Amino acid sequence: MDLNQQDVPNRTAGENAENISLVQKIAQQHLDEPIEQELILPFPVASRKMHAVISKYKEPQSPKDKKTGFVAQRQWAVAPGRRRHLRPTKVALPLASTIILLIGGSAGFFYVGMNMTHASGNRPTIVSPRSSVSSTPVLASIPTLPVEHGAIASSQWIQDGSIETVYIDAAGHIQQLATKDGTNWRQTDLTRATGAAIANGEILTSYSWEKGSSWQIAYIDVLGHIHLLWSGDNSHWQVLDLTQRAGAPLSDGKSLLSYVWSVNDSQHIVYLDQQKHIQELVSVDGIAWQATDLTRLTNAPTPAGNAVSAFYWSKDQSQHIAYVAANKHVMELNSTGDGSWRGYDLTQLYGAPLANGNVIVGYEWQVTGTLLINYIDDKQHIQELLSTTSNAWEQRDLTTLTNRPLASGNSLAAYDWQQGNKRVIIYVDENKHIQELSLPPGERWQGIDLTQQASAPLASDTGLVGYDWLSQGNKVVVFVDTNHFVQSIIGTKNGNWRGADW
Repeated sequence: MDLNQQDVPNRTAGENAENISLVQKIAQQHLDEPIEQELILPFPVASRKMHAVISKYKEPQSPKDKKTGFVAQRQWAVAPGRRRHLRPTKVALPLASTIILLIGGSAGFFYVGMNMTHASGNRPTIVSPRSSVSSTPVLASIPTLPVEHGAIASSQWIQDGSIETVYIDAAGHIQQLATKDGTNWRQTDLTRATGAAIANGEILTSYSWEKGSSWQIAYIDVLGHIHLLWSGDNSHWQVLDLTQRAGAPLSDGKSLLSYVWSVNDSQHIVYLDQQKHIQELVSVDGIAWQATDLTRLTNAPTPAGNAVSAFYWSKDQSQHIAYVAANKHVMELNSTGDGSWRGYDLTQLYGAPLANGNVIVGYEWQVTGTLLINYIDDKQHIQELLSTTSNAWEQRDLTTLTNRPLASGNSLAAYDWQQGNKRVIIYVDENKHIQELSLPPGERWQGIDLTQQASAPLASDTGLVGYDWLSQGNKVVVFVDTNHFVQSIIGTKNGNWRGADW
């Protein structure tokens, strides 16, 4: 069947209906006739023109290789010497597609192949027109990819008030999910967009750097190098190998943390090297980076696993690193800003219960000027160490205090929710529900099951992040579900929770 191109500037509704009826009749008459070769549909739909060439064409094949299949092939790809062997056949087009193609609606060309294989053996792509407004259209539903090893990170970009979630997929690519309103999201494959090294799939961290008006992502590649991706107002991403730039030791590939020290707006990235020493990478200007071995500097015990946290205390401008040693003691390294570091065994000094060694978090509660360290002990209780003055700590068992469910043991996060005037702790319980503990100043602890409240999927206990979305006054929780997909729920000051519709 050969429908030659004709100029029909403006068809009436009646003429369009006649065309549709004609194609339907042809399709019905030849519905059962087999198609072996190609369907070529280059349609300039917006101009109401249609040119279809549907041909049956067989490549010479040996009896051994001979098989029937559909092959998409552009018209010009057929060698001139072979065109005389083509014989026409008729094809049934789906009714819905016929109506769309005849009536019009999008100015572009669509090449649709039946089994998506060129005659050359290459697979073509189905290309849709680009939006003239944005190179990355906002989608109502984004097909996220499975997360590798629970590797997720999320934080607010202070510069534009957006929240940015990143995760590592099974191919080692870093995927970014971003929104300014919590409703309209965009996803970007940053590895593909920047040509950055493939991630090892274990861990990554993110933070906002106000001094550079940029949002930063640090991750570890398969060789143990730490890389930094960053982007500013122009949305142009840049990549830097921090291990190479600072001449730093290789990473163990499993621990990575970050924070910005407000005293001089310096960037701090903390990791464990292959000897389990705590290494710190520091930069004031984002160009020059310096590495320091804090384990050697303090002569402190090495961490047993990956339970490490890094943070600062604005009250006295001190820097802190908390971790779990091989004997399950909670250790703290701190520096008051003079460049000197000291180490303390908090378990030994204050009789804190032994840690399970899987997770530990540290942060400050600004409204009360309190420094806090939370961890899970070997009985699955949430434990807390609290300090209001340097080097003086109190210990509390929050699970006993709040009578909330036991922790599963691997995921824990905590943060200062300034808009709600509370500090918040979240963890995954034994039923794979996300539990929240919150405390207003001078009041009692409150507990809530966020999984039930937000009708959220079950959590896998492999990745959990929580923080304050300052520009919106909301709480944000990001986690990996039991199917290994990234999920997020957002809570407001009035107590309502909703899931993020990627």
